[in-house]
Amino acid sequence: MIVFCEDCSSRNDLTSPRFEKNKILFRCKACGYLNRISPPPGSRLSPFNRLTAEPDVIGAFSYHTRKGIRHNSMPEMLREKDLLTLGQRLVGSYKLALAQFSDISRMTLAIDKKNLVYHPFEPDYGLIIVCRSLPVSSRIESLLEGLGMGGLELDGMDIFSNGQTS
Repeated sequence: MIVFCEDCSSRNDLTSPRFEKNKILFRCKACGYLNRISPPPGSRLSPFNRLTAEPDVIGAFSYHTRKGIRHNSMPEMLREKDLLTLGQRLVGSYKLALAQFSDISRMTLAIDKKNLVYHPFEPDYGLIIVCRSLPVSSRIESLLEGLGMGGLELDGMDIFSNGQTS
């Protein structure tokens, strides 16, 4: 997705934009200005981006054990290496728990008023959400139900549900 800075008009190519309150949030690579812009007219946010725009959601990323990070809306302070390690550990822990308790559908880890929720789509692919509330709100639950292999494609990132992609 190509966007232009509101301050210096520099072109910015966003591969994984962050959304906050249905606005695209990005820091200009040229001047450092923090931009909050509206999505293109007539577009609707994809299920993943509606989820990450929720006020209780700090960030989210999808992780595949062989393909790595597929979608990323986590705060910039976390490097890709950190997310890969987090994804590996959470998926590994989930699989260990699943071996003992075959009826679990998701795993939650609470750390210092933040909750990491691992929501699997298939054995090697799932979504990790960092949120402020536990349990997750009913609105987040309904957005999670809308996700799945149709909401998060493995080989492309659908930012908008009307077919526009980055």
